[in-house]
Amino acid sequence: MIVLVVVATGLGLRALLDIDHVKSVARDRVRTLWSRDLVIGDLGVRLLPTPSLRAHRVTLSNPAGASESALIEAELVTMRLELLPLLSGQIALSRLTVDGLRLNLEVMRDGSKTWEIKHNGPAQAVRQDIFDPAALRGVRLRNVDIHYRVADKAPSSWHIDELTASAQSGGRNLVVDASVLRESNPMRTHFEIADISRFGEKQATSEGALRAEWGDAVLTMAGRFPLSADPFGAQLKMRFDAKSMAALFGFFDIRHGAVAPLSITANLAEKAGKVDISDLVFQLGAMRISGKASVALTHPRRSFSASLAVDRLDWARAAQDAGLPPPPHKLDDGAFPVQPLAWPALLAMDGSEGTVDARIGWARLRSGVELTNTDTHWHFSGNKLDISHYAFDLLGGKASGQLLLDPHARSARLHFSGHGMLLEKWFSQRGRKVPLTGGPSDLNAAVTASGASMKEMTASLSGPVSVRVGPAHILSSGAHEAEALLVGFAPLFSSANADRVELACFGTVLAFANGVATGQPVAGARSEASQWLGSGVLDLKRQQVDWRGRIVARSGVSLGVTNIAGDVRLAGPVNHPSISLDPAGAPSALARIGAAIVTGGASLVATAVWDASNERNNPCAVVFERNRVVAARAAGQNSKPPAAAAPVATATKPRAGVAAAANDNQLRPARRVK
Repeated sequence: MIVLVVVATGLGLRALLDIDHVKSVARDRVRTLWSRDLVIGDLGVRLLPTPSLRAHRVTLSNPAGASESALIEAELVTMRLELLPLLSGQIALSRLTVDGLRLNLEVMRDGSKTWEIKHNGPAQAVRQDIFDPAALRGVRLRNVDIHYRVADKAPSSWHIDELTASAQSGGRNLVVDASVLRESNPMRTHFEIADISRFGEKQATSEGALRAEWGDAVLTMAGRFPLSADPFGAQLKMRFDAKSMAALFGFFDIRHGAVAPLSITANLAEKAGKVDISDLVFQLGAMRISGKASVALTHPRRSFSASLAVDRLDWARAAQDAGLPPPPHKLDDGAFPVQPLAWPALLAMDGSEGTVDARIGWARLRSGVELTNTDTHWHFSGNKLDISHYAFDLLGGKASGQLLLDPHARSARLHFSGHGMLLEKWFSQRGRKVPLTGGPSDLNAAVTASGASMKEMTASLSGPVSVRVGPAHILSSGAHEAEALLVGFAPLFSSANADRVELACFGTVLAFANGVATGQPVAGARSEASQWLGSGVLDLKRQQVDWRGRIVARSGVSLGVTNIAGDVRLAGPVNHPSISLDPAGAPSALARIGAAIVTGGASLVATAVWDASNERNNPCAVVFERNRVVAARAAGQNSKPPAAAAPVATATKPRAGVAAAANDNQLRPARRVK
């Protein structure tokens, strides 16, 4: 209540006895110094046992445009004055007591704050015209209500039952105790500081200690505290421990779920306009983060840097420990979620400039996939997040790349390169009981996308994606039987192990343009018993796939249904496609059946033997070589077509009659997919 000291400033003992004169001088001085209106109801003066002023119904106005007309309203203000300075015409305020205080604090639409009072005149003159804070030895506030509003939003409220502050002469050994209540949640604070005689001076500090309690949450700080609004010269040790965050969240009116025990320790030091945070340890439940950071205070934009290390991070458990709700169920039955992505969180960083180096020893994503030895470098620039480097061990292999996010455009640019990742681990870590072992995989992508949700992002996906899968073993007699049904009814020479499928390779190259990838060929696969080369469309906008290709025998010779009935079709929703024989091949199937009848099946046998022995027909190699040639031609290079795509000389291929020769182009997949 420094403003009320103005009432008596510069008045001697005799002048204080003229109540009307005191009111008039007080109103004029406040208007001159601060351009605010001061209203005092009843004013009384007491000389014994010590001089004091008692003012009733005191108000100080807010600036024009504020929601509330008054910044300060007080039912009763009592000021105790020192006698000897008063006899010489000076005011020395020794104790201040305020009962029934209301503060209306507001941030205006233009960003100005109603409690920031501009002084009219030289700062030194204003300071001398008010009072010396070192003379104040006691403050007591009772029944205080604080209302805080930002623009047109609903106000927040705090209630202080009682706040007491006491100090020795000269502003030494200040002790402050307060009991604050908000939303029925109490906060108790105790603050000690050695010397406040330089209060308000830039870079002035003093030794002190702070303790604040919100139920089971306790904050302690000790060291050198700044004596001005800026943290210049601060050197503090900070510790926060909370068995429960309920009371703290309630006090600050935060709607949040239950949070696991939380502990934070750090050292804070300000030097040359920069706050350094060292020995940082953040423990939330089972997650522990350690490291250091720095924040520049004088940079035109918020500037920061941090180096952090995480021992173990279980994403689902950490979200639960942080009190976050579980992820919502998908709002439709599509393959990709439609829930909004966290673009607003990045927009909140707008205007920031900084870097974060983060290392995670072990992490489990929500999907169950595990990452180890993760090393990332994040760069925030304006409103963009550039993860210029990330690398981790994944599924028994390694992955690295870059990611650029632009929240204003809601766009992403991703480069990903993975090598040696095992399909076996992919299924097992995601909780899928698939009887598969091996399957080392390489995945490369250089794509862009935009949208508010993952569904919108995938629908706009553009750029190349390639996948290579090496040898894998599907340990299932059912799987083998399913393949055998497609390859042939009566294999003459099948795989040696009838209880498994030996997958030799799988490959696909997808050139996406606005969510659609079309290719010929687009994917190929080969097992010990069969091989397949397919073409078609993968449409992420419609979330549909339609790939078609011939499965032919590779290991041994078979008179299979696919050699008679036509192509095999993989089609339907991308998350649940189905495999079937392509009905479009029915007319040509009749011709092939006729050829088989005329030749006694020799035409089918000859073709199967040829495709099984000719390595140039390896569908995995065909996919990548054909797409390499297409890319080279698009870049203006003069490349020779791959051998697998070229017609095979008929003179070297076994023949089995006129009918077989007539159907030759339909029987060899390498020639069908030029």
